Amino acid sequence: MAAVASPSATRTSTSATHTGGRCWSSLPWRTGRCLTALHEAVPGISRRMLGHTLRALARDGLVTRTAYAEVPPRVEYELSDLGRSLARAVDHLVGWVQRHQDEIVRSRTHHDATG
Repeated sequence: MAAVASPSATRTSTSATHTGGRCWSSLPWRTGRCLTALHEAVPGISRRMLGHTLRALARDGLVTRTAYAEVPPRVEYELSDLGRSLARAVDHLVGWVQRHQDEIVRSRTHHDATG
């Protein structure tokens, strides 16, 4: 992230894009998913990284975190309205990539062959 010129300048958080990456797009969002269920649904991510990502997404207002006073403690995460609007945009982007994948591969192949 670039430095802000003035300390009083407002800086928009980019944690959604930095932490989102593979994790954001692959999380199986449904209402009230606990950390364990999300962790089991996303292969290859550590529990620590998932927790970090969820905290960053909550900070940005993309997910809500609900803690229940139970033994053992239970915490659930859910997309906020803002998060659902981003998920729709991500779905459109993923669809575009899927529709154009062959063109992208051909372009890469051509570029790599011609240097």
